[in-house]
Amino acid sequence: IWSIQNKREIELLEVDDDYTSIPKSIQYPLVFLPLQVLYHRGVIYLSGFMKEKGKMMIIALNQIKKYHLTNNMFDNNKLLAALENEMQNRFGITANMDHKIYDIEIEFSEFTGEFITHHFWHHSQSITQQENGNYLMKLRCGINRELVRWIFQWMNNVRVIKPPLLQELVLAKYKEIIQDIETEKPLVSNNFFRKE
Repeated sequence: IWSIQNKREIELLEVDDDYTSIPKSIQYPLVFLPLQVLYHRGVIYLSGFMKEKGKMMIIALNQIKKYHLTNNMFDNNKLLAALENEMQNRFGITANMDHKIYDIEIEFSEFTGEFITHHFWHHSQSITQQENGNYLMKLRCGINRELVRWIFQWMNNVRVIKPPLLQELVLAKYKEIIQDIETEKPLVSNNFFRKE
């Protein structure tokens, strides 16, 4: 909070795990320009920019194992605008799998769709009831792990209409889950949207 308020760089020395699809190529120590504290789905995150890479990074506070506060100042005016733009293109806070923005259509069964209409999921959402009673949600955003996970929580009360890429990702993950159950292979962490 001190670094955000005083516009001071932080040096991230050691970071554990990966909650938000941080690329494996990120090496520490890393100079980080902190911009905002975010609260998302029960976790507190720190958002900002990686100085050398010029890219946004969101990291859970409990992932940060070692850090160093510096007195190096930075100007956050343009960075805050870039952060806002980036967040508008994400579903939630997880990094998108690529730099594309997709027109997404998802169909929900009648009762699940009724629930969906009463909640905010993304600034671009539009939800309409269809003649058959089901609901159609339209979004315009990137595709990320958080979106796929969100779709899975509705089980067989949801169907991805478009784009084909999102259909393929959901189907591939479904097949992987079935295979894991059938083979009883040991579970290992699998961040299938991690960028290299």
